[in-house]
Amino acid sequence: MAASWAVGLVEPLLDTLTRVALDEAMDRRCRTEPAWAQAWFAGVLADHVLTLPPGDPWRGLSARLGDLTRGPNPPQADGAVRSDGARFGTVADAADLVWTPGPGLEPTDMAVAALVPGLDPTAAAVLGFAADGHDAAGRALGLMAPQRLFVVGAAAVRWALWRRRAHSRDTDALTMLSAMTWDWRAARLAAGEPLTEQDEQEIAELRHAESAPGT
Repeated sequence: MAASWAVGLVEPLLDTLTRVALDEAMDRRCRTEPAWAQAWFAGVLADHVLTLPPGDPWRGLSARLGDLTRGPNPPQADGAVRSDGARFGTVADAADLVWTPGPGLEPTDMAVAALVPGLDPTAAAVLGFAADGHDAAGRALGLMAPQRLFVVGAAAVRWALWRRRAHSRDTDALTMLSAMTWDWRAARLAAGEPLTEQDEQEIAELRHAESAPGT
């Protein structure tokens, strides 16, 4: 299921009815298997964020979810902020890599169309925590009610995937590799089995191999 849903992230020609059906099926799984969903989204999100170049500003966000914080300047309310203190989660966050539309302009450029609706503050915070790894992202997602896991996790993953694509227009194998390997890892974590040293080594090797240009 997870790998099938991830196809929709990398195949723009997928028809709408199939995409909707995959979203609904993934949402149902997240609601009925919240421990799996937390682990899966945490792992996939960390894979994408931690393969951005080390100096990418999206890896240096300050974030808050309740009493859980990261970074030197976490916001007062749930969400994430950039190093300049501006709220993270708008199309302006893409301006360092691509052209972004000004106020009142139609977002006709496909390079930023996915970001124009903005990012929910909770999803922005989860993305921020992912810069500290899958364990930190999992703790953040663990604060979500089951009915919110898909909406929050999917939004954060889409933004992280967009950022990787903005660094390189080449075909990106990471998303499907990450989706498939974290499916069975998440099942083990949900069953109470911790990741092994070999698991952690394989995760690190994948992130190193798939690091974006500039890393």
